[in-house]
Amino acid sequence: MDYEKLMKLKKDGTVQESHTAWCRGYVSRKTKEKDYPVERYSGRYGKGYVVYSPSMNSSEYCHKTYFIETEKPKKSVKKKR
Repeated sequence: MDYEKLMKLKKDGTVQESHTAWCRGYVSRKTKEKDYPVERYSGRYGKGYVVYSPSMNSSEYCHKTYFIETEKPKKSVKKKR
């Protein structure tokens, strides 16, 4: 999964942005948005993806943004009589 595909999923409503937190680590400030690292995530907030982006205030921490999969509505199944 890359950042551009994740943004398409967000636009489609398949995932939604949950929140952003500080994370110990480094992402270069020169990294272009389309090249931000994306990882699969499964944990406290549900299942989805995490995007790491640079922090302009620190070289020891980066931003970690959670994108959580939305629940798909279940299709009703009509019983045949």
